[in-house]
Amino acid sequence: LPLAVMLESINERFKTLFRAIYFLPTISSSVALVIIWSYMYAPGWGLLSQIFKLVGLVPPKSWLQDPSADLFGVPLALACVVIAHVWQDFGYNLVIFIAALQNIPDSLKEAARVDGASPLQVFWNITLPLLRPTILVTSVLTVISSFQVFDLIQVMTQGGPGRVGQTRVLVLDIYENAFRFEKMGWAAAISVAMFLVVALLTVVQTRVLRSRWEY
Repeated sequence: LPLAVMLESINERFKTLFRAIYFLPTISSSVALVIIWSYMYAPGWGLLSQIFKLVGLVPPKSWLQDPSADLFGVPLALACVVIAHVWQDFGYNLVIFIAALQNIPDSLKEAARVDGASPLQVFWNITLPLLRPTILVTSVLTVISSFQVFDLIQVMTQGGPGRVGQTRVLVLDIYENAFRFEKMGWAAAISVAMFLVVALLTVVQTRVLRSRWEY
């Protein structure tokens, strides 16, 4: 949302360019994105390791395969996968927020400015409340998308590192139980449980973020 607000405030000539740049990962192949991030996370010669060395920091021995590495208490491999997924999913929500911002009548903002409201007050008291339906939609879609992450983890970490599987998610567990270990009943049970969790989170988000009025 902050980035969408920033893009709406820049010159018209650059808006289309920046929208395309941020939306490109969303429409790109997941496997291609995984290959790009794998090169970035490559130990020793990868881009992130080189940046660490350039600024005088010691990079991890392995970004994706070291079970003892962590980032503020979060396993490093899991943090790396999350960053890659957020980067891929970022542009989709950005486009939705840009469309919602363009749909807000300028007369409301102009009336607030005439009354002496600062840009922050206009955003907090007018723009943000009018975006509640959009925030609800993006929140629900993002949660569902996060539960569906499979290809990134399958190609980057295969659910590892470590015996516990620091990046092992429900979808990967369902896939392996169903098609690798042929435990169809167990995979179906996990699927139902995941559906109930997603449904519960969707109901909670709807209750918290729903708006009883429209403009």
